[in-house]
Amino acid sequence: MEELERERESSAALQKTFGRLAITRPFCEMMGGTVLVESEPGKGPTFTMKLLAVVEESLGK
Repeated sequence: MEELERERESSAALQKTFGRLAITRPFCEMMGGTVLVESEPGKGPTFTMKLLAVVEESLGK
């Protein structure tokens, strides 16, 4: 019975995580970025967002 409860909790956590990803990914892509997902069994997913940054030189040189 405990195993079934853990499976339900794990499934709910995944749905929550990937639901957030469905919201985050389009915003990241609108800003010219990407979202990467890596996963290892027993460790869960790792999400990486890559966004472009513009660095301007100082005018006071």
